[in-house]
Amino acid sequence: MERGRVMNGEGESDEYPLTVVAMRNPSLAVVVMRNPSLTVVAMRNPSLTVVAMRNPSLAVVAMRNPSLTVVAMRNPSLAVVAMRNPSLTVVAMRNPSLAVVAMGNPSLAVVVMRNPSLAVVAMGNPSLAVVVMRNPSLAVVAMRNPSLTVVVMRNPSLAVVVMRNPSLAVVAMRNPSLTVVVMRNPSLAVVVMRNPSLAVVICNRMRNWRARLNS
Repeated sequence: MERGRVMNGEGESDEYPLTVVAMRNPSLAVVVMRNPSLTVVAMRNPSLTVVAMRNPSLAVVAMRNPSLTVVAMRNPSLAVVAMRNPSLTVVAMRNPSLAVVAMGNPSLAVVVMRNPSLAVVAMGNPSLAVVVMRNPSLAVVAMRNPSLTVVVMRNPSLAVVVMRNPSLAVVAMRNPSLTVVVMRNPSLAVVVMRNPSLAVVICNRMRNWRARLNS
C-alpha cells in the first residue's frame, strides 16, 4: 500500500498518515481526524488518546511521562505541577489544593504526603516543615506561634510548656531542666532565670510543703 500523507486544514502534512493510524487502531481515526497533531501521541501510546481528546495540551505531559495521564485527566491544572516535579503527582492526586504548596516548595511534598492537614503550616511558614517532619504533633505549636519552633526543635518535650505559656520559651531555651519548676509555678521563672541553682531549693521546699499538707 502506498504510504500516503494526510493534509490538515492548514495545508501542512502530518508526520504520520491517517491510514497507518487507522489500520493499527481504527478507533484512533476519530481522534486523529479531530486533531491531526495528536497522531504522534496516538501511535506512541494509544491509551493516551483519551487524555488528548479531553485536553490536547496535555498531550505533551502524557508523552513525557505517561504515568501522569491519570493526574492530568482528573485535574488538568495539575499537569504543570506534574511536569515540573513528577514526584509531586501523588500529593496532587490526593489533594489537588496542595499542589500550590508543592509548587512553592517541593520539599514540603513529603510533609504534606505524611499529613495533609499540615498544609496550612507549610504554606504559612515553609521553614516549619523541618519541625513538622520531625514531630507532626508540633504542628499545633507551630501554627499558634511560629517563633517557638526554635525551642521545640531543640527540645520537643518543651512543647507542652511553650503552649501553656509562650513567655517561658526563654527559660526553656536557657535551661531545659528548669521547665519542671516553671510548669509548676510560672511566677518562679524570674527567680529561676536569675539564679538557676535556686530551682533545687524551690523544688525541695515545694515537696516538703505538699508533704505537710497531706499529713
